Amino acid sequence: MMSCDVMDAPISPRDRRGMRTGFTTGTNAAAAAKAATLALLTEIWPETVTVCLPTGETTIMTPVACRLAAESAQCCMIKDGGDDPDVTHGALLSVHGRPLAEVVRAACAATKAAILTDDLHTPARIAQTLMDAGVSANRPCAICENLGDPEQRIVRTHLADAAGQVFAALNVFVVWPEGGIADIRYPISDSEKPTSDDPSAIGYQLSAIPPSAIGYRLSAIPPSAIGYRLSAHPPGIPDADFSTTGGLLTRREIRLLSLAELAIQPGEVCWDLGAGSGAVSIEAARGQPMATVYAVERRGLMCDHIRENMRRFPVPNLHLVEGTAPAVCADLPNPHAVFIGGSGGHLAEMITLVRQRLHPGGCLVLALVTLENLQAARDCLPDARVAQVQVSVGAPILGMLRLEAHNPVFVVSWRS
Repeated sequence: MMSCDVMDAPISPRDRRGMRTGFTTGTNAAAAAKAATLALLTEIWPETVTVCLPTGETTIMTPVACRLAAESAQCCMIKDGGDDPDVTHGALLSVHGRPLAEVVRAACAATKAAILTDDLHTPARIAQTLMDAGVSANRPCAICENLGDPEQRIVRTHLADAAGQVFAALNVFVVWPEGGIADIRYPISDSEKPTSDDPSAIGYQLSAIPPSAIGYRLSAIPPSAIGYRLSAHPPGIPDADFSTTGGLLTRREIRLLSLAELAIQPGEVCWDLGAGSGAVSIEAARGQPMATVYAVERRGLMCDHIRENMRRFPVPNLHLVEGTAPAVCADLPNPHAVFIGGSGGHLAEMITLVRQRLHPGGCLVLALVTLENLQAARDCLPDARVAQVQVSVGAPILGMLRLEAHNPVFVVSWRS
């Protein structure tokens, strides 16, 4: 038996030197088996396990999605293939018994995702939801039907095409990054290689995975395990990166202050009323990927800008609502945080609605540029906090630097 040298700092798949890095499926299976065995012996799931690699070195791995029964234990690992990824590398997700939005968020955050579908959450619906969240319609995907059965079929296509098709009820929906699908291969012999140009020939790469293994590894992940893959994006996207018209955009510095006041938490609902180009909505959704954000905008041109900005910055937890507030807010879930950037002459009505609907302890933030709107806000919210913000940004001039002043903005914040 090979002995393992105990390392002071267990290696990472990206710390190696050589042609390829990463942990094999066998290493992950060994780690999962060790974690499950320890759980059976101690009735406590280990937070980490140390496994021996073929080289004799050790590494520490973290189990996810663990189940302990009276006489059995099940454990799932998330494989990191390093710079030698295959179809087993990436996110393993299931839409069974959980909101589709959670799965879409995780799929957008993952390098590659395999999604176990059901009769309600079909590949067509998932594909459309991904595109609605700003994912490119040309993103490659594969629908793996009836794996292991005589009727097995694997269709290689793109999200736009998948959204208009009907597939067998038993399927796994696999999504790759654009341009990445051609690089994913299993080591196979020449005799196993496909001899046709049929797009379904990708099946030879995927059918080697037993259907039972796919089902177990996907369905075993609890909803709470999805969130760990979602990383928040710090706010502060440059103003120039947004699509807009006539400068109708909440400036970067005002966005930062407003988002700090809103302090959106996981699981909360945020409204952005008078969303304009959607800059605040996008920053809020990116900054807290486990929240749900609604951008309400009445102008068709600005809604087009929001869609374009959602394409530039995919945010699956952001939903565009076209129409005039407060009327279109009737069907929205009650918010925990509300930002008002534009009112269209309905500021008092908006504030009244927010006061009625805002969760206890929730926050309302307004960014106002006119004295008249400030007075209207003060009339409705006499105990609100008011800060006048004057921002000047550096601008080049003849090889030197000058300060260019932006319009002053009143940031009004109020808690229920």
